[in-house]
Amino acid sequence: MIIHDKKNFVAGALYVSFGALVAIGSASYDLGTAQRMGPGYFPLALGLLLMGVGLLVAASALGAAGPRTELGHWPMGTVAVVLLSVVLFGLLLRPLGLLLAATVLILASARAHSAWNWRTSIISAAILVPATAIVFVGLLGLRIPLLPSAF
Repeated sequence: MIIHDKKNFVAGALYVSFGALVAIGSASYDLGTAQRMGPGYFPLALGLLLMGVGLLVAASALGAAGPRTELGHWPMGTVAVVLLSVVLFGLLLRPLGLLLAATVLILASARAHSAWNWRTSIISAAILVPATAIVFVGLLGLRIPLLPSAF
């Protein structure tokens, strides 16, 4: 077996790995049935779907018809900034609320981009933060505080 597109193969392997972790993690919750879904039903379906996409991406890397790519240097500083911004979001969510924590997440993770500037970061935050609040609090009904508890 010859891997022609190493980037897609690694991406597919990461999808399969993450999907498997989600599917295994959902096993501790009640699955329910298709008519009365339990809390583990959706994560299991999403994990299996992600695994399927990962297998398709990895399999496409094995064909000789596609481009031949190699894995390049990983910018570890960029990876660290993005991962730390997600951790910071998790730490700030309860004390600051969704609106401020999501703003910090977007501004901090945008800093990792090579073409970073304040203007596009603030525009992104101005669009994504209200959309996040609408989806997760308004539509899905999650009980996440929007503002700090002082308000």
